[in-house]
Amino acid sequence: MELEDAVLEDIYSWVDQHRLSRPKRNIARDFCDGVLIAEIIHQHQPKLVELHNYTPVNATKQKMENLYLLNRRVFSKMKFELSDEVICAVAYCKPYAIEKVLLFLRSRLETFNNKEWAHTSYLKFNLDQKTVPLLDPPEQEFQNQLPQNCDQPEADQSTLSSANLVMFFPLMLTMLTVF
Repeated sequence: MELEDAVLEDIYSWVDQHRLSRPKRNIARDFCDGVLIAEIIHQHQPKLVELHNYTPVNATKQKMENLYLLNRRVFSKMKFELSDEVICAVAYCKPYAIEKVLLFLRSRLETFNNKEWAHTSYLKFNLDQKTVPLLDPPEQEFQNQLPQNCDQPEADQSTLSSANLVMFFPLMLTMLTVF
């Protein structure tokens, strides 16, 4: 489900209002490790986020670990959580996933900043932008295991990924030494 252009421009301008540690080039890639999300929350509510816990990473597993850490430590204090589907979509840079998360996050930050917190219910955010109210925050500890049902994007054959380069580089070295 795509978002309207006006909503996207609104989200992008809201993101541009924040001082971030790295420039915004491709919003899906820039936000997929959770670091910039943590920085935005830190600018609104510094006591909620300890930025040293979130390190920029490239591996999808570490991206998801950062997002699960945000889910457990920060989002739970803001009375919401991201579903596994949303975390996978953000970590794999699925189109419009981060925009939907940022739209929801902005509304939660506005609620938090306006001190309307006592009257809000605990929500679970899904990609279809439907929030499911939960009676109580989940008592279970978030699992350290990453979900196995994440749909990985199909590999683009026109570019070499870092995994392909790791496999390709030794092959090139052996070819160069032979000739």
